[in-house]
Amino acid sequence: MSNKPNILIILTDKHAAHLTGCYGNSIVRTPNLDRLAQEGSLFTRCYTASPVCVPARMSFMTSRLPSSNQVYNNIHILSSAIPCWTHVLGAAGYETCLAGRMHFVGPDQRHGFMRRVYGEWHARYPGTPENGEPRFNFFPPSTQTSGRSSLEYSGTGTTSYQWFDNRVTEAACSYLSEKKGSKKPFALVAGYLLPHCPYIAPPDLFSYYFKRTNLPVSEANMPRGISKTRKRLGIADWAQYEAAAKTSLAAYYALCEYMDRQTGILLSALEKNGLSENTLVIYTSDHGDMAAEHGLFWKSVFYEEAVKVPLIMRQPDVIPAGRVNHNLCSLLDIGPSVIEACEVIDKRPSLDGISFWPSACGKTKEPARKECFSEIVERCPRQNKSTLQVPACMLIEGNYKIWVEYEHGQETDRALFNLHDDPREKNNLSGKGLDEEKILYDKIMQKWNPGQAARISSELEQSFYLLAAFGEKAGFANEDLIENPPAVLEADFKKNDENDL
Repeated sequence: MSNKPNILIILTDKHAAHLTGCYGNSIVRTPNLDRLAQEGSLFTRCYTASPVCVPARMSFMTSRLPSSNQVYNNIHILSSAIPCWTHVLGAAGYETCLAGRMHFVGPDQRHGFMRRVYGEWHARYPGTPENGEPRFNFFPPSTQTSGRSSLEYSGTGTTSYQWFDNRVTEAACSYLSEKKGSKKPFALVAGYLLPHCPYIAPPDLFSYYFKRTNLPVSEANMPRGISKTRKRLGIADWAQYEAAAKTSLAAYYALCEYMDRQTGILLSALEKNGLSENTLVIYTSDHGDMAAEHGLFWKSVFYEEAVKVPLIMRQPDVIPAGRVNHNLCSLLDIGPSVIEACEVIDKRPSLDGISFWPSACGKTKEPARKECFSEIVERCPRQNKSTLQVPACMLIEGNYKIWVEYEHGQETDRALFNLHDDPREKNNLSGKGLDEEKILYDKIMQKWNPGQAARISSELEQSFYLLAAFGEKAGFANEDLIENPPAVLEADFKKNDENDL
């Protein structure tokens, strides 16, 4: 048995931190995450580097901001020349392994993972088709994206996302069985699709939560950018979608519990194979989900529900059990922290991530970072079929959060919140003359160039579509692309208007 700790990272998709029992939620049942928090430490202020999948995940892998990676949204391709924390551990003698989801875009589907014991939902060269038939058979593919469709087609059933995640768990458990008694340390990431929409859940779980679900009250006055976002997503008239929103929220709660069950299976596999004592377990997500707060679902905004992620870490006799850590940290910091935990020297240049391992181990109460930054460039379709690049970013320092959005080189939205006094972000303090707004805004503009971000994003988009046109003709296959889900899977789907609302 190696003296080096093994690593198991459970990375989910779109799991809002506040929808777990250990983070104080009284409705959503998450006994396995609660147990993990009791046996380890829970971090209350961990933020994503971007409130959208690909840039958040690539930042998790590289410990660099989206702007440093030049990966601002879901069609941007991470350069294979950028080393990841997996490269660092692999070079130091670890076996790095990925089971399931990481949402790599482009031909490089490994980025430092030596093995992949289960493949990816979209592991393909841009422009090449999926394997076999469509991935969704009884509802439109738009239900997996941000927009009105995912509310309208919410309900009960067995989705291919559930099917995928079950296979991720099976593959990860098989890998852990293989590692029993191994002398070589491993770093395994189990990557999941859930609780990402479609908001469709098993009937038994859905029924439990629907009886207990009440929609949060949405404020009448909200930042300009949020009103614009609601209009773009087709839910400006929130009252029209309240019935569908309740169904969607109940299904989302159910999917959070479903994901907790997968976590429980993985923790049991560690114990069964005698790996628990020498394994650092980390549970986190790429970003959150608005889950009906502020009259929104999905992501791509900077409210707490979308940008704060769960972070729970357990390593017996190393990380204090039952500790709650209130220090600021970021997904950027997980890689450097894991590398320090493994006592490996990280020689990568120009990292934005900072190790918080001493704080996680209880050796210091001092935070590793004083501020958290998050950014995105949204692709907003226009009537002439072109895409408007909308850069936006967020900065948190102390109790204050600011976010700023630009269009056509002009500031179009700004919000400021005191997270201590106003944790639900109902009172926008921007324009009230507070010194904190000027301080935070000046800091943002020193490190963020919205015009440059929009330009680079546009150029990357043009490159992507050229690659896609080539890929459509070339038809490259990728061994990491999963088989097609069984067509019969979603035959039990029941749309929300068929449920007893």
